[in-house]
Amino acid sequence: MLPLIPVIELSGSYQAIGKQFGEQYKNQIQQFAQTRVTRIINFVKKYGKVDVNEQDILNIANSFLSIHQHYDINSWDEFLGIAQGAQISQELLLVLNSYTDLRDYICKLKGFNDPEIRFDGCTGFIIDKTMTVDNQIIIGQTWDMSVEAIDYLVIVKKNPDNGPKMVYLTTMGCLALIGLNQHKLAIGTTNLMANDCELGVNYLATINKALMASSYEAMISDIIATKKMSGHSFLCASPNQGNLIEASATHQLNFKLEHFPLVKTNNYGEAMMKYQMYTPEQRQRNSIYRYSRALGFLVEKTQWTADGLWNKVLADDCRNESGAAICNEDYDGKYSEFATLATVLLMPETKTMWVCRGGVVSGQKQEISC
Repeated sequence: MLPLIPVIELSGSYQAIGKQFGEQYKNQIQQFAQTRVTRIINFVKKYGKVDVNEQDILNIANSFLSIHQHYDINSWDEFLGIAQGAQISQELLLVLNSYTDLRDYICKLKGFNDPEIRFDGCTGFIIDKTMTVDNQIIIGQTWDMSVEAIDYLVIVKKNPDNGPKMVYLTTMGCLALIGLNQHKLAIGTTNLMANDCELGVNYLATINKALMASSYEAMISDIIATKKMSGHSFLCASPNQGNLIEASATHQLNFKLEHFPLVKTNNYGEAMMKYQMYTPEQRQRNSIYRYSRALGFLVEKTQWTADGLWNKVLADDCRNESGAAICNEDYDGKYSEFATLATVLLMPETKTMWVCRGGVVSGQKQEISC
């Protein structure tokens, strides 16, 4: 079994919260940030046949520091606190927080398009309360990423002086990734590779601000209004509503949960396909397989329990011919560069998060309440 994810409790002003976080994991944050720089350099060289160095990447990060500074004062103060506590530059910390956004932005900037890139990654869904035994909306997802990040997972329980309490999964040195707050608002995400990337706000800052909302309407409005850097989906829920926001940097669609599950993997739907970085279907086979597999499970029965979603849908490790699987415990890199590094269920009605390191098959479930 994989080890439990550490839990850290933070309180005070947002800058104090960030500083506590940074100090606690200073060495890990510095190491993780360097691995992200190396990962971007290697990705761009492999797929784009373009050479970039660390200073090039830091210069790009510096160009959108001010965008984050003016986006949300509380998230910015927390970010500054992390940089201070971890004794790391703001540019390097922003690379860590913006890894997928920055990678996709450089793809757009350098103008490359390589058929080797596959649509590997997360599988997420929102299931309506009419389809659950205890009448509650549930968000479920895997979080799939390059394997080295599995050692940097952390669960944050945050109690700021000004703003809602929240609990979320993230990685050391980063703002919120997947979680919920005391107002029963929950959010998950999957990556989408957009062709219209531009200087904007990274997805972690977007999620971090969304979790500071006191109402569901404010949460959705904040996400939609954000000037984004790249493509992502945002799976949002309260006890009575659910929405899937499918976004590129410049366009988005907002799908409402209505008695039928919403499922999202890593390719755009037909209406947003023109904003997808790579369009041939063979490049999307992994994503399409996981989407079909998850949706097929969810519609095959009308009354789900949280245990059923966890042990049936999210634990499914049946691979197709290309190696795709929802529970992709491919930690040796046999099939791709990505693997399931964490699995999460969010239940906003009870303000509860189930989470494990890695996939359900090998992970140990942790139940955390806000």
